Amino acid sequence: MAKLLIDNQLLAEEYFSDVRLIGIQCALPAYSFVNLLNNDLAFDFSLNIQTAIEVMKNRRKLSYNIYECKENNFELEHIIYINKYDGEYLMPELTHFDFLWMLKGESHNKQNIIQALISYLNKLDQVSLVMELGRDKIKNKQTLVL
Repeated sequence: MAKLLIDNQLLAEEYFSDVRLIGIQCALPAYSFVNLLNNDLAFDFSLNIQTAIEVMKNRRKLSYNIYECKENNFELEHIIYINKYDGEYLMPELTHFDFLWMLKGESHNKQNIIQALISYLNKLDQVSLVMELGRDKIKNKQTLVL
């Protein structure tokens, strides 16, 4: 009987084909940060406990929450990953960032949206670092695949 194997690397590359990612360093707790985005920018982020990423590190089960929002007018999904939990990072190669904001999907003005988000986030006192991250900066893409 032949075994079927899933190529996780290929799956991750396909998932990331239409992704842009912003790294955010922010002093606010996740719920406050997301609430600020919902109120100031009229997003509708909500916590999705079903897609929380659970990882075993040092014999501890860590759960990294995810907030999601889909734009009705575009085929664009916004996903905010909490990168830090109990002193451990979901993405160890991105330890400078508390949050990872993924824009997934097609939109004719995705670059304009990214620039507007970065500009807005840079104006917040609680945010100390914002930058767009190239896909090549992410070593463990499979971790972010929902």
